[in-house]
Amino acid sequence: MKIGIAVLGAGRWGVNLIRNFIKHPNSQVLAVVDPNLDSLAAVQKQFNLDASVILAADWSQVQALPGLEAVAIATPASTHYTLAAAALKQGYHVLAEKPLALNLTEAIELCQLAEKHQRQLFVDHTYLFHPAVDRGQRIIQQ
Repeated sequence: MKIGIAVLGAGRWGVNLIRNFIKHPNSQVLAVVDPNLDSLAAVQKQFNLDASVILAADWSQVQALPGLEAVAIATPASTHYTLAAAALKQGYHVLAEKPLALNLTEAIELCQLAEKHQRQLFVDHTYLFHPAVDRGQRIIQQ
């Protein structure tokens, strides 16, 4: 069974998410949301998206999309908290690019929302296996 996903943000990181979700056998991109219509057109052309994939300028246009189970957020950091909170409150799983939120209070609130609604909340850290991060982890453990 495929997980229906909406990708919020069709910029540099959003394009990577779209590409990976399209290739993954257990996911189905149902919608791509970006206020920049040129970005939406470019994504549609780059990935030759099926006509069933909704291209929307605003998240509110796809919030109640049938089959939607998860949201991937690749928008400016200042929007992460608002988008993630709205998605979690609607019962969607959330993958957010880093940072999860701009302050600790908001990040904790998102974790509490995920727990309350029994949803997965992930933060994508593209440098997780970078040697500098690996070394930092070893130093902390010592």
